[in-house]
Amino acid sequence: MEKHYCNCYIVPPNILEKMKNDNIITNEVYQRSSEISLNVISARKKISEQLNGFLPTNPKGTAQRFIYDSKNTAKEHFELVRQEHDAAIADDTANQVFDNCGRVRDFFNQEYNFFSVDNNGKNMVMNIHYEDTFLNALWSTKIDQMIFGDGDGVTLGNFAAALDVIAHELTHGIVEYTSGLIYTGQSGALNEHLADVFGTVVKQHYKNQNAATADWLIGDTIVGANWPGKAVRSMSAPGTAFNGDPQPDHMSHYNNAPDDNFGVHTNSGILNKVFYLVANGIPPKNDGTSKKDAVAGLDTPLAGRLWFESLKNIKSPNCDFRGFYEVVMQTTQTLMHENVITRVDALDFIKLAFGEVGIS
Repeated sequence: MEKHYCNCYIVPPNILEKMKNDNIITNEVYQRSSEISLNVISARKKISEQLNGFLPTNPKGTAQRFIYDSKNTAKEHFELVRQEHDAAIADDTANQVFDNCGRVRDFFNQEYNFFSVDNNGKNMVMNIHYEDTFLNALWSTKIDQMIFGDGDGVTLGNFAAALDVIAHELTHGIVEYTSGLIYTGQSGALNEHLADVFGTVVKQHYKNQNAATADWLIGDTIVGANWPGKAVRSMSAPGTAFNGDPQPDHMSHYNNAPDDNFGVHTNSGILNKVFYLVANGIPPKNDGTSKKDAVAGLDTPLAGRLWFESLKNIKSPNCDFRGFYEVVMQTTQTLMHENVITRVDALDFIKLAFGEVGIS
């Protein structure tokens, strides 16, 4: 499979720029975080080029966890502080990322029979305390590792303790090894959407929540007192997570601006809304001229299973929103045939949910 390189981060650069323009973060912090987000591990480029753009064949692994402390430098693999079978150490951040990484690994293995990011037991490497006041967490496809900053303590931080953030970033790794979605435009927004989906699916699983009781927020535990809202994204109500949240919830508001790789973190809100509707259901409508009854959802576990099987069924790294709709419809048929989905109206329901955001 051809490998497409990207740094997939939880907080998009255009939002960091907005925080700087609104005087929420300093220009120095913005510049440092932006440069690292966009250029981190660029020194590894020669290694990447030597691979000729193709993934190497990896030997079967055991999905062990390795936690490295960057000691506030911009270096990966700086100091190994904890690995599989080690006892907890004095650094809470190291222990939190170790535990959360294990929870995500075990969830995918137990629920979807998918072992680590490559389904081949690839070891999981996490770099913590990266740089000074780095306001982000990211998955880098160049070295297949996660990187966590400590944040500034007032706007963004506590990334390692956020289970949805770690699930989000590790899902980028799974996307890399399955569909290989190119990180720009609609395929990039689909990539971000899938990462958000399994961020909330994993979070709801471990909090014993369902579609009705979950808050459907992404990154609500990493925002601080200076953040102008309640989270980084809202899946149930895209565009409402914070003041100035640019996410649309319908194709009629699709954003074609070139920043953020042509809106990968922005337009993902459209598909996030679809998943929310599939899991939670479509509310009743009465606009004065027509009336429609509510339609029950699949709930989060079954919707998550449908989305994960759909992820594996994506054939093109350039898959757009319409293409993903077709994949989900085909996968729904397969799961109905296998009696995983037992609702006789499932296909009509999925069609209706996508139609709610202007995709058909």
